[in-house]
Amino acid sequence: MTTEIEFPKFYQGIYQRVEKAYRPLLREAMQRIQDLPISADLKPFVRFQVLENPQPSFMLFPLMFLATAEAVGGITDRHRDYLPTIILASELTAVADDAVDRSSTRSGRDTFVARFGDGSVPPMACALTSMVLDQSRSEGAVFDAAIKYFVNFFGLELWERSHLYPAPDGFGEWLDHRYLQGIIATEYILNAALFLARQPAWPRAAITSLCKIGQDVDDIVNLMEYRGQDGENDDLQSGVVTRPLILTLEELPSLAPDVAALWDEYRPVAERNLAIADFRVQSAKVGERTFDLYKHIRKTIIEHGVPKSTKECSSDYEAAVAHTPADLQPLMRELGMAFLDRLRRVRYVDLAATAPGEALAQAG
Repeated sequence: MTTEIEFPKFYQGIYQRVEKAYRPLLREAMQRIQDLPISADLKPFVRFQVLENPQPSFMLFPLMFLATAEAVGGITDRHRDYLPTIILASELTAVADDAVDRSSTRSGRDTFVARFGDGSVPPMACALTSMVLDQSRSEGAVFDAAIKYFVNFFGLELWERSHLYPAPDGFGEWLDHRYLQGIIATEYILNAALFLARQPAWPRAAITSLCKIGQDVDDIVNLMEYRGQDGENDDLQSGVVTRPLILTLEELPSLAPDVAALWDEYRPVAERNLAIADFRVQSAKVGERTFDLYKHIRKTIIEHGVPKSTKECSSDYEAAVAHTPADLQPLMRELGMAFLDRLRRVRYVDLAATAPGEALAQAG
């Protein structure tokens, strides 16, 4: 049995429309995954990560795939047959990303690494990769796109893991790598829909601008809503370089020593390669003793970096549309506006009166 899918409520617009129109196709895709001829040993892990997940990881990817297919002539049997593969690829992305980020929770649910441990991640990633490639082999262009995506994506994940809590002179490179993860993932998803419709690939420049919007919006939401309260990672505490952080430091270089001091506290924990449960405990201890410093940095970034990043998102939106072929520009406008619209639904969390222990208990 597959779990009834819960779709993201904060991303509306085109995503809400596509979800309502094609919910039966998504249910069918999940059933097809359940019926795949995989070993009994592997099934419990696929069941946990995919079939029992009420909100599939990176759920926007299947919706973007369907929206693109719809925009280039309609969803064909080839798109329908490949939809389960898009879902599997999205889950593979989540398994690897959560392991590298040391994330224990995603969408209110244990991550794969938190449930089964670090040692289970490599074989699960290999299994999902094999499943995606097996389902892609009948479509030459899509198969090639999947291989390109996996090789580049895993390389970027390894780079990120080896560059934790970077020094300021590496911030620009770090952010470029962060953007590129989203770019190559989105490129695979959108181009798969185009290739299955016998259409040429989407221009990289357009996808780059779209993904900058998506990543910046996600980073702003992470900062404003303090995801640690929901058990998810906080970017600033995790040493993640974001555009709001960089733009704040460009305006206020005096904040750099504070950021460095905060990350100097977290870096030794990250470099010890602890099991995820131990990592969370040790990180929580660091978070408690640095909570006042963290609140100061967060407040400064929200006041200075977030407004500037929001303006950059608007510029990226215009660039994304400009670099898109005319027949696909209506779709690009909808995709971009759905990300920008998410900012209107940000639920700001004020930590001024929050006790460290309370916030960290909710985060852990």
